[in-house]
Amino acid sequence: MNFLLKSNKAFTLVELLMAVGIIAIMTGIAIPNYLTKIREQELKNGAQQVLTDIRRTSVKSQTSIEGTGWFVKTTTSTGNYSIYKCSDPSTSIFTDTLKPDTLKFIASTNLFFEKNTGVLLTSQCVSGNLNAPVSITIKHTTISKCTVINVSSSGTISYDETNAIVPCT
Repeated sequence: MNFLLKSNKAFTLVELLMAVGIIAIMTGIAIPNYLTKIREQELKNGAQQVLTDIRRTSVKSQTSIEGTGWFVKTTTSTGNYSIYKCSDPSTSIFTDTLKPDTLKFIASTNLFFEKNTGVLLTSQCVSGNLNAPVSITIKHTTISKCTVINVSSSGTISYDETNAIVPCT
């Protein structure tokens, strides 16, 4: 008679399949969002890398330790950027590539920083202040999102990391 009062405390096959199905659906939703966040972080890291090198170049121009202005040149096709001295514009002092290789510059840009001031110049190492700001746009080709580094005519370099990632236009 005791066997009739015994309770059954196991899950049924249907209940287990439902739980596995719910977990699979949640995972399917979460993974693409996670991958997008990873790619957005790659874009931010690439922008920080370029930003640091541009700031370093600006400081070198302001301090004039080397007695010359400096400039940064970006290349769209390769994602490379190089730093040059104005006293020897044909020889790159430093060249780096955006990492990972899915990051590219939207347009080729030249930033010329004046000796002693760090002010942006109108053309290659020739005095005369630039009246308009310059923007360097970096694109992540996998997610088609961009981030922008701005350089004012006075040489102020800005990058808003909190609102940095936007759809490319």
